[in-house]
Amino acid sequence: MQWGLEVIRGNAAPRIMELYDTIVLGREPGVEMRVIDPSASRRHASISRTKDQTGWILIDLNSSNGTFLNGEKVQQHRIRPGDIIQIGDTHLRLFDVREGQRQTVILGGAPSESTAAAQHTRPSPANALIGSSPTLQRLRQQIETIAKTEATVLICGPTGSGKELAARMLHDFSPRKKGPFQAINCAAIPPNFVESELFGHEKGAFTGADRLKPGKFELAAAGTLFLDEIGEMPMEAQAKLLRALETKSVERIGGTRTVPVDVRFITATNRDLMAEMRRGNFREDLYYRLCVATLHMPALSEHIEDVEELVAHFLGPQTTRHVTPAAMDLLRAYPWPGNVRELKNVLEAASLHAAEGSIEPSHVHAVLAQRTPQPPPEPAASNRTPPTVDATSLRESERRSILAALQATAWNKSAAARRLGISRPTLHKKIKEYELKP
Repeated sequence: MQWGLEVIRGNAAPRIMELYDTIVLGREPGVEMRVIDPSASRRHASISRTKDQTGWILIDLNSSNGTFLNGEKVQQHRIRPGDIIQIGDTHLRLFDVREGQRQTVILGGAPSESTAAAQHTRPSPANALIGSSPTLQRLRQQIETIAKTEATVLICGPTGSGKELAARMLHDFSPRKKGPFQAINCAAIPPNFVESELFGHEKGAFTGADRLKPGKFELAAAGTLFLDEIGEMPMEAQAKLLRALETKSVERIGGTRTVPVDVRFITATNRDLMAEMRRGNFREDLYYRLCVATLHMPALSEHIEDVEELVAHFLGPQTTRHVTPAAMDLLRAYPWPGNVRELKNVLEAASLHAAEGSIEPSHVHAVLAQRTPQPPPEPAASNRTPPTVDATSLRESERRSILAALQATAWNKSAAARRLGISRPTLHKKIKEYELKP
């Protein structure tokens, strides 16, 4: 029997894993399952094989608030699939991997040679969108409900908010999950190649067409076809796409034969397609064909409480780096115009600044400052422009992080400076600059 552990309530990363060797659960960076819960100790509990190697045992590591198994506080207890482990407000369930038929991320020790190839398996659908906020919980419920239908779906949301992840979840939760998932970004393809990518072409259809090429519609047969940035599609291709959707068939460029296609169709956009319709850039009949069901992907600012869980996920359970509380305050205060994708990129860049040490506010500031657009040359005084929104946001996020550090240390300036990773004189200067008061 191969066992797994999954998060069913609360914040922990990863949210699902298989058990191969001893794992430690707790708040400490670098443990196999990091429990992001103020009630959890740094090294709260462990799960190890029994001495006879026939099962697993849960051990409390002298935690402050105790470890609970099926509602009962335990110090050491044998566990089995179906058991619920509780650490603070975080609940984890043990399950039989083969019985659950789950796709898992394998962590917590070296697997056997026969399972080594599974280390890069895609996370389970429930793990595709990271976060436990009410906003993401509602979104997951919507996805699960819509996925069970054959409805065409339009996913709307800002850049970097995870639209393709949502599309993959729609596929993975659907009856078509065993079929292929084909994706195409309409903004990344030259306009004159869009039709060839979608519908395919016959050999000799145009210069350079030295072989028959099936399009994405055919490659996605019995599965899902995802078109990202649908608002970038040329008008001529829009007309042919509408016909393909209505007739459930395509005709390759240069061909004369109609090819039947059976696909679940999902599109995504960061544009206001209604406004594009009014401008004459998007077909009205295609729009209403695409939005049989719609999903709104929230900006990161709409579920900012998920930042800590996202940080733990992006850094990974095996990282030696740690984000200091003050740096985390700064990450939570920043408005994230680039959403989850920007957060991931900032963490990667901050990790380089931090080398092997902790990620401090100074490392985050260094990265964010590079991303803030430089103001234009200063015009005449009578025509002076205000600071850019991004620069203002960066200053505001710095002010909030400093104030949060001061409040967290009861205005002990030495402690606040250490928390922020800056010198005490620099902190005094910042307090004066931002006119901060207890």
